[in-house]
Amino acid sequence: MLLSQVTSNSFFLSFIKKLKYAKLTDNCVAARRPENKNKNRYRNVLPYDANRVKLAGSDDYMNASHVRLNLAGGRAYLSYLACQGPLPNTTHDFWRMVWEQKAQVIAMVTQEVEASKVKCHRYWPDTSMVVCEGCLEISKVKQRSLANVGVSWLSMRDTATGETHPVMHLNYTTWPDHGAPLNALPLLRYIRLVHLSENTSDPAPIVVHCSAGIGRTGAFITIDAALKMVQHDSKVDIQKIVQDLRRQRQGMIQTKDQYVFCYQALLQALQSLLPSA
Repeated sequence: MLLSQVTSNSFFLSFIKKLKYAKLTDNCVAARRPENKNKNRYRNVLPYDANRVKLAGSDDYMNASHVRLNLAGGRAYLSYLACQGPLPNTTHDFWRMVWEQKAQVIAMVTQEVEASKVKCHRYWPDTSMVVCEGCLEISKVKQRSLANVGVSWLSMRDTATGETHPVMHLNYTTWPDHGAPLNALPLLRYIRLVHLSENTSDPAPIVVHCSAGIGRTGAFITIDAALKMVQHDSKVDIQKIVQDLRRQRQGMIQTKDQYVFCYQALLQALQSLLPSA
């Protein structure tokens, strides 16, 4: 069934067409307020009010969404913070979110610059940086370059209390904007690395972002959710996953190539489990 879907162009086109005309499921009042407009990287990519990430205090807006997907018939769930790539003026908000949500892993699936266009501000430090008017210090403990992935071990510190919080920053560097990798295996290894970096005894949402926080971000979450469903012996329905994502953040999965890639990645993952002849 999965193989026939992967090779059926009409199957993908019909669903993408359906997504194109899908109605918005909520309002975006907070995102459109005058004081928040310059916090949005793209004026047409906005979080819904119902599940937007609210920061502590009166200045609570950032372009990020709580995303939750059920597993095993609702007996378990996956939790993500899907957001845009930080801007220079939203870097402090991004780190406030990481601190307040106690996120342990940041999955960055864009590069800072692509095709001579800035896609994401460099929001993590080379050595150390202070954000949130001096309230938080972020320090790089060490870094390592792997094939397709830049790995940074970061430490956050509350400058008032001395409380610290470790964060893994994992930057996948070979995923083209609006497109898909030619081979899913490097991304599948990256997804495994993301989960190996989690502290399973103290679960927290995974921060996932590209540039707009919908295309590659949506594909990453779709593939990750599908793999988790396989692990939980749940029925895998990629169409339903994407529809669930669209109900929580508008525009998740931007192109047919990204949608097709989700199927290809799942197929490659399943084929890798088969014994070799």
